[in-house]
Amino acid sequence: MFPERGQRADNRGWGGFRAHPRNVPAIAHAGIKVVSIAGNHTMDYGPDAFCDTLDIFRQNEIKTIGGGRDIKEARTPALFEIDGTRLAFLGYNSIIKPEWIAREDHPGMAPLQVKTFYEQLDWQPGTPAKIWTLPVLDDMLAVENDIAGARRMADIVVVSIHWGVHHKSEAAMYQIEAGHRMIDAGADLILGHHTHRLNPIAKYKGKYIFFGLGNFAFQSGKDPNDPYLQITKQLYDTSPLGKGAHKTNESRNSIMVKCEIVDKKLQRVSFRPATANDQAEPRIVPPTDSYGREIIEYLENSSREFGVNLLVEGDEVVLQ
Repeated sequence: MFPERGQRADNRGWGGFRAHPRNVPAIAHAGIKVVSIAGNHTMDYGPDAFCDTLDIFRQNEIKTIGGGRDIKEARTPALFEIDGTRLAFLGYNSIIKPEWIAREDHPGMAPLQVKTFYEQLDWQPGTPAKIWTLPVLDDMLAVENDIAGARRMADIVVVSIHWGVHHKSEAAMYQIEAGHRMIDAGADLILGHHTHRLNPIAKYKGKYIFFGLGNFAFQSGKDPNDPYLQITKQLYDTSPLGKGAHKTNESRNSIMVKCEIVDKKLQRVSFRPATANDQAEPRIVPPTDSYGREIIEYLENSSREFGVNLLVEGDEVVLQ
């Protein structure tokens, strides 16, 4: 968020993320043309601050997806035409409170809500349960309809979605079902984020689902007594990258996805490994670097069950 007004919308003791609007021109200068506004902190300072963020991006000629002043705007794709190829970008949020959902008369984000159920597998009380997560049907159907509509306008449809279980490296059940349904509806590529960890990559009908891209540029947890760090240590035995916090390579590592378009189709999808230093400053690393090898090894092992193989070609890792 990049507002100058607004107050933190809750009293959790953490989560009030925002930056000054003067930072946005740097994003535009970097060549970024579209940004997903669908995240679990973009409403931290309320709807007015959320709308101010939309305005500052537009003033800097950056299109936004996944959120808007009403639900119609939140579901509207960002459209581009480059060398005769039409591209559409859509954004959604599964890590969303009901009051953050855009409505006809209220700003917010485009939702893909999820229901969670726990099944006791052992007759003994207190034993671990199987966790079932299922996308809410009405939301899933709306997402499919959005994608089908974008497909009619564009040659390539890319979906960005905030989903998964933070600080976990495995895909949740609902992500697999939702990812497949989005591709069936017409998506060519799905870019997932939220978990602060790299997650597996899946191949489905020749298309790729990135369940979690990891932290490229993220810093949190300057105070080891921060309630957010305490609850992540308790629940997940880890904490995000930050001074005084428990640091692991999992919270530092990420990837940058590269797609090559030929004849109005995605012909080659690859990534560059990346990591971050103690100041959360990202850097691209070659596949031969120790961090690069670690990232590739994790993705090879975790993505194999989803039908993905990796091939190193120079500084890139190609998906097969």
